Amino acid sequence: QQVVQATEDGEQLNIEMTYVPQEPGQYKLTLQIPQQEGEPIVDNNLQTAYVNVLEGGLRVLFLDSNVVWQEQKFLRRSIDESVDIQLDWQWLDVRLRQQWPVNLAQIVGGNNYDVYLLGDVPAAALGSEGCRLLAQQVQSGKGLMMCGGYHSFGPGGYADTALRDVLPIEMLRSESQPFGAEPWPDSHLQRPLAMRPSDEDHFVTRLGGRDDNLSVWRRLPPLDEANKFGRLKPAAVVIAKAETGEPLLVQGNSGNGRVLAFAGDSTYRWYRHGFQAEHKRFWRQAILWLARKDESQRQNVWVQLDQRRVLPGGSVKLTTGATNANGDIIEDSIFETILHAPDGTQQAIRVSPDGESWTGTCEDLALPGDYRLQVKARRGGADIGSAESNFVVVQQDLELLEPAANPQFMAMLSQLTADSGGKTVAPEQMPALFHDIATQPPRTEVTRQTKWQLATTPLDTWLYFLTLIALISSEWFLRKKWGMV
Repeated sequence: QQVVQATEDGEQLNIEMTYVPQEPGQYKLTLQIPQQEGEPIVDNNLQTAYVNVLEGGLRVLFLDSNVVWQEQKFLRRSIDESVDIQLDWQWLDVRLRQQWPVNLAQIVGGNNYDVYLLGDVPAAALGSEGCRLLAQQVQSGKGLMMCGGYHSFGPGGYADTALRDVLPIEMLRSESQPFGAEPWPDSHLQRPLAMRPSDEDHFVTRLGGRDDNLSVWRRLPPLDEANKFGRLKPAAVVIAKAETGEPLLVQGNSGNGRVLAFAGDSTYRWYRHGFQAEHKRFWRQAILWLARKDESQRQNVWVQLDQRRVLPGGSVKLTTGATNANGDIIEDSIFETILHAPDGTQQAIRVSPDGESWTGTCEDLALPGDYRLQVKARRGGADIGSAESNFVVVQQDLELLEPAANPQFMAMLSQLTADSGGKTVAPEQMPALFHDIATQPPRTEVTRQTKWQLATTPLDTWLYFLTLIALISSEWFLRKKWGMV
């Protein structure tokens, strides 16, 4: 419960709720204002909303110092499309490197992050304490992925940090690269690199089906460049490499955590060349693998509503679908959708395929109250799962919506009807108005001014025309008779 107070009419107040739900499901949020003294209408003192709490959500901290490079922009866009992954992005501004290292413990705070992503971040930005904190997080079971860049891995100075023992590649102190210097050819591959999976069955590199996975990879645009990995640690496994054989994606383990070393920094080219689904799937599966969610084969049924608050007589559009553990759409699903009304009645809602999802509409919602929409999905006669979503039809009395008189509106009406005698009368002028009504007799006759003009109607026009023809004919007859022509 939280109490807020408005200081002026029409003021919008932001309310931050500190309650953290412990169980997934539908939660109803209620905002109620106590009745004020003399308040005639209390129906609008209560507003409700519904909140979905998802199961198995992941929290990811993404640290990057290169805000100009497009990789972080499209990476964040793809991850944000996953409703079960919350990505927090922290920019470590290179222009403020005099203030480095940052306080990573303060950035992490009380957030229980499952995965840490490092973009083009030099070790100096994190400091020895920050690198030690990340190493401890990985040892305790968190995931870590370091991406390529001019100041990642050895060129970033990580050979002298605690992450040296965490990453699956060997790094040398001599690889450290100063800011502003040209990339060293011994540490960078500055040429286009077509990325190919070394293990097509690996969870991270599975961008297509078992038969077409390699063909999907071959259609992807090549990376612009990549870091050049030196020696790999004995337990490291290369899961993706360039066509020329250089390792690009290496997996490892440290303590209870999983680690990925990704040499590339230009997967945004996939997104910009029309491979948005593959880009999203690659990064989503990398995060799921780091968080050990690849071991869960749970399928997911979801439903979304275009609105949660509806006026009586309105409609709600629904979109539903089913995905497997990899996030792929289960296209041959069959959906059964039931709408539960406030009075306990049930209604089947028809849904039809619309691209990768199914859509339908709940129409003629006349009864105010809470509605519950239940969706069940089946495939081949077997149940896939179910999902629910709630919405409310608000009760609105238009007659009592504004019980007090509106002087401005009444004045406007009197001005519009002033030519017909309309006027605004103040309450203290009511006795005089009643006296005028009683003393003045009612008007039974109305004087109306009319105008008539020759040849304005069809009858007048023909009479005028025939008269004119008769006069002209008479003139010619007389002139001829008298010999004047």
